[in-house]
Amino acid sequence: MPPNIFRANWTAQPVTPLPEKQVDLPPTVLLRNTTKAMFQTFTAGLGGTCERFEPAVGYWCSTAVQGGGSTIYQVPIAMQVGVETLPHLPYAHPKSAIVQTWRPGHWASWMYEVGDVTPLPSGGFNFSFASGGFQGSRGAATGEDSYIENIFEELDSPGEWFLNESTRVLYL
Repeated sequence: MPPNIFRANWTAQPVTPLPEKQVDLPPTVLLRNTTKAMFQTFTAGLGGTCERFEPAVGYWCSTAVQGGGSTIYQVPIAMQVGVETLPHLPYAHPKSAIVQTWRPGHWASWMYEVGDVTPLPSGGFNFSFASGGFQGSRGAATGEDSYIENIFEELDSPGEWFLNESTRVLYL
């Protein structure tokens, strides 16, 4: 049974830090395709948005990215959903939650471990992310189709599960 898919409102990173340094490798150093307009120089950004990676370097962390989805790396830091979207809120153990979401255009997906879940004045909830979002490299400010897993209150269909890490009990 597929999980319950939903769309959320997203909080982007407040500021996209620029790389501390960039390294450009011209086409004479690396093998390039025959496209004349793009991809003639490989640029790697050091630090900045790559600070969360080890090593802290990457193509999508430079300011000279090219091709589809050409923006410096960024990912959302939180999402907001209402109880009409996730009717079992609030959860007893929200920090066990894992949010799976497609990045815009469904090029890749991200997985986030939830940090905190706090109520919103609107009656919904804000899910801040503790870690994740580095799958798919390119990043974006928002996600698209999403689902949540490893939440006891959401066990309502065959094939779903919840692992209570403190008691080491798996619920199916």
